[in-house]
Amino acid sequence: MFRCLQTDKWIPISAVNDDYCDCPDGSDEPGTSACPNGSYYCENKGFVPGVIRSSRVNDGVCAQQKIHSNGARVRASYIEKAKKERAEHQKKLEQLLRDVALAQLRADDFKRALEKEELGDQEVREMQMQSRTSIVLTPALFKQIEQRHEMIQSLSRALDNAMEELRAVARIAEGAESKEAKEAFEVWLGETEEGVQHTLGNKLDDIRDWAPPTSDIEAMTSTDILEMLDGKPGDAVTQETKHGLWHIPSYLPEKLVPVYEQVISWVLHALVRIDVLSPVQVHGKATKGLDAARAAHDESAAKVEDLNNQIASHQSALKENPDKHGRDNEFKALDGTCMTKDMGSYTYELCFGGKSTQISNNDGYRFDLGRFSRFDVNGEYDAMDDRHYLSMQYEHGQGCWNGPARSTRVTLECGETNELVSVLEAEKCTYTMHAKTPAVCFPLKTESDVADETRIDHEEL
Repeated sequence: MFRCLQTDKWIPISAVNDDYCDCPDGSDEPGTSACPNGSYYCENKGFVPGVIRSSRVNDGVCAQQKIHSNGARVRASYIEKAKKERAEHQKKLEQLLRDVALAQLRADDFKRALEKEELGDQEVREMQMQSRTSIVLTPALFKQIEQRHEMIQSLSRALDNAMEELRAVARIAEGAESKEAKEAFEVWLGETEEGVQHTLGNKLDDIRDWAPPTSDIEAMTSTDILEMLDGKPGDAVTQETKHGLWHIPSYLPEKLVPVYEQVISWVLHALVRIDVLSPVQVHGKATKGLDAARAAHDESAAKVEDLNNQIASHQSALKENPDKHGRDNEFKALDGTCMTKDMGSYTYELCFGGKSTQISNNDGYRFDLGRFSRFDVNGEYDAMDDRHYLSMQYEHGQGCWNGPARSTRVTLECGETNELVSVLEAEKCTYTMHAKTPAVCFPLKTESDVADETRIDHEEL
């Protein structure tokens, strides 16, 4: 026999847990929901046990608590992952700030070195320009420079003559089949003093003879400029000689002026090398130093820029963004995570913090259904309220024909995994999706919290 716990009533033992309430206090049905006022001990292995009303047995609530418990643990891992990532970004940022400070110091050093090299290079250039008017040349050096000048003029004339002859040949070649062309060709070849017709080979030899001998040109170009200095560098030269030298450009053909200036440049370098001019460094060497300084400065500046870009990236990652990542950054771990649902003609894809997409199962064409815009579609709840994160709005998708841009409204519920449950085109170009995710398995509220929320909602109504 079994005695009811709060009364003196006795019942057969077979009546216990027979899914029929015999005791007024419901104590005979602890394992069923037959007695609405009874209680049931929930073992809840692996978690916190408890006692619930018998009416809640087999109503699915315990299973939901298990799902919520598992989802809550996953949500906690999301939050922990976000914290670790934040700590890593912070650590890397601190190191980068130290690195960029050192890199900036090096860049400043290289900048000063570059400015020094540029100043030195400018001084050399100015000294060379100023020194031109005070160069004192020996008669022998002046004579050799004039010889070079005459050789260059001869080469120029030979080139001009050769070009004119080639033009004549070209004109003759245009009518080579005509009698007039052949006669013109014979006239161009010419005759010897004895009246014998020149051959083409003779004519080409004559053209070549217009230019100075190759051996003379090679000897001129191979002569060291210092060997041209006949006597002491400081030997005086007549005013007439100096006047003639420095007015040479006035009667040179325009195309030979750069060549003449190059000769003068050779002389200047020679005088620098023998300490006639100051500073005692050849501009070519200074240029190499300038190039090296510029390369070092550019490299150091690029390093600073790269470090600053990395710093900006980590600073951006450290910024809290609850509007996108949730109150506790629980959605940050889901950035780039996508869920799909095959609905027959189309497969739908929903990416947290990204896009909502409709994919044709026929040709694979993708329709943009909007990008993540905000939580709390209707703006009903404060960001500290869990319910604020139970809906998401995706906007500004691909435009519909004669309709608005596509958009998606998403409702979320607690789940052990991320799952896209259903998709519906509720209105034209407006889609409704329902998904499960551990990210919204918020900590369970106490009865007092629930009562407070109920009171607040009632007062708002």
